[in-house]
Amino acid sequence: MSAKHSNLPRLVLPLVLGWMASSCDTSKTVGSSGPEAPDLAAAGNWVVDARTLQSDCDELLPRRAVTLSIAQDGADVSVYVDADNDGDFSELIQLPGRIVGKTLEASGYWNEGGERHTLDLTLEGIVWGSMTGTMKVSHQSLTPEPGEVPCLASYAATVIRVCNPPQFDLTGKWDVSQTTAFAGGPLQALSGSTEELVWTISQAADALKQGVFQVESSDDRYYIGSVNSSQIIAGGSFEAYGFEFHVTYSTLEYNIQTGGLRGRILADYGAQGEYTIGWDIEATRGDEPTQQTLTLTSSQGATVTVVDANGVVLPICIPADGAAQVTLPEGPAMVSTQQGDLPLVVEADANLSVQLN
Repeated sequence: MSAKHSNLPRLVLPLVLGWMASSCDTSKTVGSSGPEAPDLAAAGNWVVDARTLQSDCDELLPRRAVTLSIAQDGADVSVYVDADNDGDFSELIQLPGRIVGKTLEASGYWNEGGERHTLDLTLEGIVWGSMTGTMKVSHQSLTPEPGEVPCLASYAATVIRVCNPPQFDLTGKWDVSQTTAFAGGPLQALSGSTEELVWTISQAADALKQGVFQVESSDDRYYIGSVNSSQIIAGGSFEAYGFEFHVTYSTLEYNIQTGGLRGRILADYGAQGEYTIGWDIEATRGDEPTQQTLTLTSSQGATVTVVDANGVVLPICIPADGAAQVTLPEGPAMVSTQQGDLPLVVEADANLSVQLN
């Protein structure tokens, strides 16, 4: 299997997220010719957080990240990799692959800078918008010296779908009460215990990054996620209590009125992921920005785009003789219509109302 040659650097992938589509297909794809029809709708754009498990390369990074664009035709997939982090997939690095059930496997290579770079992915769909698995990377000279072997690295991969524009921004420091709701296996004694933590959340302000966020927790855990409209998709892998943990499901919800974040995070742990644990999360943001309400009305109906002070893009549909409301942080904002752009300034305790056409 191969991929188109391109002028790409080594696959050292900082968390740089680029071009993302503004829509996605939530339907399942059927029609596999294999032994098991695919039960994973993988088409779309994804962000991969890769945590280093083992590496014999000269450079060892604790985490790497990459963006993927996946095209799916039944059980067959083509995984395009933005390896140079320029925000698009024009280099056409293509990993051919296949989906069996909920498992996606893809592998390919490309040559650049006198080296062959190989990337192997094995991912399993957990819930809609989240996959987990492994990523393996190797580099080897195209003219190896006698006895030279490839540089190999393996990663625990958490893969989050990038989809609809976010309706809110989670950026800030959060005071978190984390309670172990239940635990199977050797960590059963943790059930009912509570820890007070601090989460530092960074959410992409660039509209093209579509609400992707990272969570650094004071207990050395790391999560990656995406705000898909008002839905929060979160995942991650980390080591704690001497075990490897992989997040399998989250029910985190953000309350715009109270500014609170709550829900449950579920994870598997153990040598084979045979045990399950769940944490209940109650969080408040210490630097919660003031949110004001913008009311848009229209006699004819309209579809507009609102860009807030953080660069978050919100598509709004206003019914004829109706109204739509959106909450915005303080600062400059823009309402873009077919007739032109309307700049606004959102001030504290000054909710706005705009009549269109």
